[in-house]
Amino acid sequence: MKIITGAFLLTLGLATSAWAETETGLYIGLTAGSDKVDIQGIDNASGAGLMAGWRFNQNFALEFAGHASDADAGGILPGCVFEIDTVALYLAARSSGQFYAKGRVGVLSETITPRDTCAFTPEQTESGLSAGLGAGIRLGKAALELEYTMVEADVNRLSLSVLYNF
Repeated sequence: MKIITGAFLLTLGLATSAWAETETGLYIGLTAGSDKVDIQGIDNASGAGLMAGWRFNQNFALEFAGHASDADAGGILPGCVFEIDTVALYLAARSSGQFYAKGRVGVLSETITPRDTCAFTPEQTESGLSAGLGAGIRLGKAALELEYTMVEADVNRLSLSVLYNF
């Protein structure tokens, strides 16, 4: 009986390890979202982005995210539009299971570029900490995530991402 129990536990351990190995490696994704801009005279922005990450195991990953949004600043200068570009590097944590919670924290660089209609407004670049909370569902090698991210003090993003694990 001890041999059967030992063999069962060994098999279970190997099966768990093999399953966990499929949860490591590269993933990529597409993101669409809306930015809530808390600056008087600037409307909320919408945009899209790309994400790539390296999953160390089922729960932890290093993520790179890039996002571009357009914000109407007509309340400041009529016809003025700003492009908000962000690039970030995050440490992400996901809970286990098909449905999961997600948190991430990292560093982000944001560049606000005025379009031609805002010719007298200079480009601005800021860097700082960024964090997000969300939830997702694993669908085989794919996943869907809904996330709320603090981009910076005046900009928060609600986004939906589609990820594919290699």
